[in-house]
Amino acid sequence: RRAPLFLSHGAPSLILEDVPARTFLEGLFAGAAARPRAVVVASAHWLTREPAVDASRAPRTIHDFSGFPAELSR
Repeated sequence: RRAPLFLSHGAPSLILEDVPARTFLEGLFAGAAARPRAVVVASAHWLTREPAVDASRAPRTIHDFSGFPAELSR
């Protein structure tokens, strides 16, 4: 049994920046013997009256990148 791993996604602009957090995330599973069997995402960016669970493979998302670099909108 493998231990759970918690990761924060960081700022949306993380993918555009050359910073240690990005380097760490890029190499996190490099050379791993096995891929994760499941991924659980908890988000505060989901508007519901009560806590909810979405178990779909491709949940619908709404992206608002106003105030961030134009690359993120593309």
